[in-house]
Amino acid sequence: MVARRCLGIAIFLVVFVAGCAKDQSIGSSSSPELPAAKLVQVENPTQGFVPDRSPAAVGVPVAKGTVTVTERNAIRLNGLGMVRFDEPFAGKEFLVDLGEFTQASDFGANGSITLVAKTTNYPLSGNAYPVLTSFYVDTGGGITEFVHLSSGCFGSGMWTCSGSSCVANPSCAVNSTSAFSSRQDWDQHQVPSFGFVSTNDFPRCNPAQSGEGCFAEGLPSGHYFAKYVLLSNSGGSVSSYTAGVEVRVLVKKDTEPGNTENTPVNGGLNLNLVLVGNKNIQDSRSGAGQRNLNLLLRELNRLLKEESGANLGLNEIKVYEWSDENGGSRYSGIELDRLGDMFESGSKGLPSTDDGRYLNVFLVSDIVYDSSLTVLGLSGGILGPPVNGTQSSGVAFSTFDQLGTFNSSCGSLSCGRANLDEDFLEMASTIGHELGHYLGLNHPSERPDNGGIQDHDGLTDTPRCAARTVTSQVYLDARACYAVDTLVQPAPLSGATCKARCDAITSPLVYLSGFFSTTPQSFCPAVAECQFNHIMWYTTKNRKKEGGVWKEDGNLISQQSSSVLQRSYMVR
Repeated sequence: MVARRCLGIAIFLVVFVAGCAKDQSIGSSSSPELPAAKLVQVENPTQGFVPDRSPAAVGVPVAKGTVTVTERNAIRLNGLGMVRFDEPFAGKEFLVDLGEFTQASDFGANGSITLVAKTTNYPLSGNAYPVLTSFYVDTGGGITEFVHLSSGCFGSGMWTCSGSSCVANPSCAVNSTSAFSSRQDWDQHQVPSFGFVSTNDFPRCNPAQSGEGCFAEGLPSGHYFAKYVLLSNSGGSVSSYTAGVEVRVLVKKDTEPGNTENTPVNGGLNLNLVLVGNKNIQDSRSGAGQRNLNLLLRELNRLLKEESGANLGLNEIKVYEWSDENGGSRYSGIELDRLGDMFESGSKGLPSTDDGRYLNVFLVSDIVYDSSLTVLGLSGGILGPPVNGTQSSGVAFSTFDQLGTFNSSCGSLSCGRANLDEDFLEMASTIGHELGHYLGLNHPSERPDNGGIQDHDGLTDTPRCAARTVTSQVYLDARACYAVDTLVQPAPLSGATCKARCDAITSPLVYLSGFFSTTPQSFCPAVAECQFNHIMWYTTKNRKKEGGVWKEDGNLISQQSSSVLQRSYMVR
């Protein structure tokens, strides 16, 4: 099972880590818009699976209680020029007037604004990405700009292409004081792995930890504007063609003060759980299948609420069945490059009242990468759109048709985690991980590419971890970070590295005691400088079951990543 599942958790990052400008092989469909799927909601236990929301089962919801969410009328523009992937932006930007906003009435102390843009009336085969090039507010006392791109983007383009292969143009970069921490950070919001919808939200960081690119005291009052460029993937010249754009403006008002280092997010997610295909539906209607689904949700709730340190719970959970007869057979065993079609069609089949309120979780039998590898799970994007009907509107996970057979030694909801199958717990952690991506969180550190270039999450309060090599095996884990992290954490932290602070309170140096072992050691979880970026580390690095007991390494949630979660439109 592990061998065929090794492709794992963040396949959608390949297009960025490899330096490729999203080619047609992953997600970029040129087909017309897909019809809505016919989904059937399960509304009572006599029909199928309905989550058990008792404290002993899935757990108690965590309603934030200070949140209201609204969507302004969509902004539509037509007759817009376009550029190819390798053409300069100069003269092709267009302005979108987002309207007037007042901090107190529209945002509150901890609110956010999310822009979801898609190209309309595209005249050729393929499509175009609406790339955000500017976001600013006229406060009446001046202009404050929060996206700063280098002149190379406007002079020579976003990518450099040769034939069908494109790499990032090094002269097109994100300058300092931008709300985006890096070129990669900007890229992933503009050119998603599936479809052509760009999703950008602001604020994007916690000003208590790093003022650069942040709104120091929340979103200010003023007149807001955005600029975009339509980036065509059709290959040929687009200079004589025009298209349109639709920008949806979603506003979250939160009157609760922002979190601090030791204050959790204190909010929750609403989920649409979509069972795809007759095998998953049949398993969900059996006693064992219903028990396993409740155990899955309970473990997911535990990871998000307790292990992440975020107190991010599961609130409302609705279940939908997508049967073979209603088209589910097309997606129950699905190739990776068709996931965008499933997200689009499936999310269109959900009630319009779910739009922007529920995060869609599709349980399929298999996500097939090739004949030997199956993907565990995948998110429609790093910051998926909080709207339905796009090729990025959801997360997907492989059940391997085992919902009814997992955890054979567990006969009730009261059984402990030691009695749960390792693959089952891995499935729960994968779901937690991909939900984190959908809410806008990256991996703390990526493995270096073939050129030795390594990407990090861009949050200043998480260590930067280089890989360690032991007997030719490369490890990117918490011990590697402890050993090689040289990032001096800025104020208000101590100005020391994670290693220095961990050594100062640890006797003996437990991280050295098992350094060349695969067995995890403890890692100073109380040290602020060692705070890893959230559940994204916890659910992928150094988890191993030994003697029926999980040995779990690494840490929980950093202040800045907690802020990212807290401001998410989906957390309420």
